[in-house]
Amino acid sequence: MPRHTRQAFYVIFVGRHRTAGPRWIPREGTVTTIRSKAARFVTREEAQAFAEAHAITINGVTRSIDREEFTAFELSVCPG
Repeated sequence: MPRHTRQAFYVIFVGRHRTAGPRWIPREGTVTTIRSKAARFVTREEAQAFAEAHAITINGVTRSIDREEFTAFELSVCPG
């Protein structure tokens, strides 16, 4: 049985919409509900700098920097 490799990255989480579900910030600085399109960062500092450059307020409640694991498939579909 093949083993699925996962890699962890920092992402900017925008919160959970009632009907659309969880949302993230992609490289364009907009909002997406597709997790594989989320902008991925190796360090928290990179994510914070991206947020500042795109005027995204990180408040820890509705917008936060979280560490999430991505599968090799997710990484190949939308390189972040």
